[in-house]
Amino acid sequence: MHWSDLLPIPPGAFPMGKPIAGRTKAAIQAAIDASTTPGERFVLVGEYDFSADPDKPLVIQKNVELIGTAGTVFTGKRSSGALVKIHSISKGLTLRNITFVSQALTSPTALVYCNEEGDINNLLFDTCTFIGHKNGNYNAVGMNAWSAVGNKGARFTNITFQHCTASAGRMGYELLSHKNDGDPRITKLRFINCRAEQCGTAIADYANTHGMGFSISGDIADVTLTNPVCIDTLLGIELVGTRRFTVANPRISSQRVVKTTDNQLIRSTGISLSDGGSRGQSAQDGRITGGAITVSGRVINAFYADAVTMAGGTHVGGQHAQLQHGTGLRFLNVNLECTGSHYVAEFGDERNVVIDGGNWSRKRATAAPRYEPLSFDKSCSGTVRNLHIWTNKAIKNGQSDNYFGNEPFTKNYLYSASPAVRWGNIVWNGAKQPDHL
Repeated sequence: MHWSDLLPIPPGAFPMGKPIAGRTKAAIQAAIDASTTPGERFVLVGEYDFSADPDKPLVIQKNVELIGTAGTVFTGKRSSGALVKIHSISKGLTLRNITFVSQALTSPTALVYCNEEGDINNLLFDTCTFIGHKNGNYNAVGMNAWSAVGNKGARFTNITFQHCTASAGRMGYELLSHKNDGDPRITKLRFINCRAEQCGTAIADYANTHGMGFSISGDIADVTLTNPVCIDTLLGIELVGTRRFTVANPRISSQRVVKTTDNQLIRSTGISLSDGGSRGQSAQDGRITGGAITVSGRVINAFYADAVTMAGGTHVGGQHAQLQHGTGLRFLNVNLECTGSHYVAEFGDERNVVIDGGNWSRKRATAAPRYEPLSFDKSCSGTVRNLHIWTNKAIKNGQSDNYFGNEPFTKNYLYSASPAVRWGNIVWNGAKQPDHL
């Protein structure tokens, strides 16, 4: 039940929703502006032309519902890449069964954008599709709770996307709150059964900073992504400074490799956790459970992430997982594989790491290995236990993939430059190895 279902129906109202006369952006704007009933429903049918006045998106700042039927589409055609702007929602706004699409090459922000002009409470996107031009350098959905230019901000709470799909030349869903003062301005953010597809197809020069399916960045807290799907993104899920987050059953698949104009090769990443380059808080108090990630680059990349647990799941990356400068990372029964020639996972300056259970493998690697499968630098501390490590014995004329020749196991398959890393019950290619406790 929606909150507006509890409101009385005034005389002359339309219980199933009020129709809108006209198939244009202007007609919808006029109907919303004229509404005086909180929670009023408007029923939309078919295609609506949003191409006129491309610098003036539909502005929604009232507590209404827009309900699409019969394949409702808001189209900017080739002229408008900014279709809807949302702000100042005091009680609730629902957009349901609407496709937002544009073939425009430019947009100041996104197809649908929520900005810092006023607080937003109880925003729901239900079964919506957002499709931007693949060569357009803009997002499908954007949300920004703080403007450094205007030195002002707003608070967004109880924001839900469910059964939505986004595709754009820059990012799918980008949510920002970059005052970086530790005060979360976006809270209670939920993505339920949402998809991002073919993001980051616009400009090769920005391939290392664009191409995210879901980007949640800055002072944002209490975030849940349930069953997110990312297909052909350059970075599936990015969490920068996010606090108290859960990613449940992520399905990320991308074998894309992009060459920038200065000949850098950018490979797709599954999940990235960071502080945004020391500009804010670390990503912290999170849990990533289950799922399947298969990417050309790293399954997970963490740079200043604290108290994050990854549990279950089967994941394969063309490059090794890289984890740096965090505290309290835990990997519980995770199956992790690297098909490249480096580590399966590399830990640098990571404190209180726990790896318990699972299979970590480079058995299917096709290149001769350069480093041991699992590595900790001298600043690390933690515990590794009950772990199966698998390597490719077919490489190097039948010898195991052993960068250090016939040196002891501690350098062959689980290397630590720090005495503060302990391990026990490690099994390498089916054989139990000595403990270091």
